[in-house]
Amino acid sequence: ADLRWGGADLRRSLFGSVWLTLEPRVPVAVVVDTPPLLMDAGGTIYDPSPAELQRALGGLPRMTLGRGLRYSAVAFAAPVDRRRVAELANGLRDILGDTPVGIEVRERGLVLLTIQECRIVLGTLAQYPEKLATLRRVINDQPDLFRRAKEINLMVPDHPRFIERTSGGASTSDTRNSSP
Repeated sequence: ADLRWGGADLRRSLFGSVWLTLEPRVPVAVVVDTPPLLMDAGGTIYDPSPAELQRALGGLPRMTLGRGLRYSAVAFAAPVDRRRVAELANGLRDILGDTPVGIEVRERGLVLLTIQECRIVLGTLAQYPEKLATLRRVINDQPDLFRRAKEINLMVPDHPRFIERTSGGASTSDTRNSSP
């Protein structure tokens, strides 16, 4: 089957006419693989046409998936729901626009982001809407945080923590109580 198509609708009239409507998949992330693949909003990973891949490379998040999470036969038993990963990718585009972002999903469900050389630890996808809301708030409150922070930990969205880049090492702070 050609997975580039997200759906099809076939209709017939009483007079013998037939209409076929194909709905193309809309990619939300590039899955870094050899060759690169795309993930749609439903979490389906598919092999794109060269033109579609070229368009997607321009602004979609780059995603690295643990080996067992790439293929649909294994994904049903995997600890990560790829549909939620796709929703995360969409949410990141809403927050960050065209800012390059890397998404790493490890086989046991740990999700890590990379934005401007800043590592963001989300942990699992539990509470990911709250984690995205916290990320949005942190960006609005401290727009230069990605340049200054080495790591932001959002595993507990109500208590985000960061490790700041310093010349003599790293210091850890709670973003609620300080203005780095």
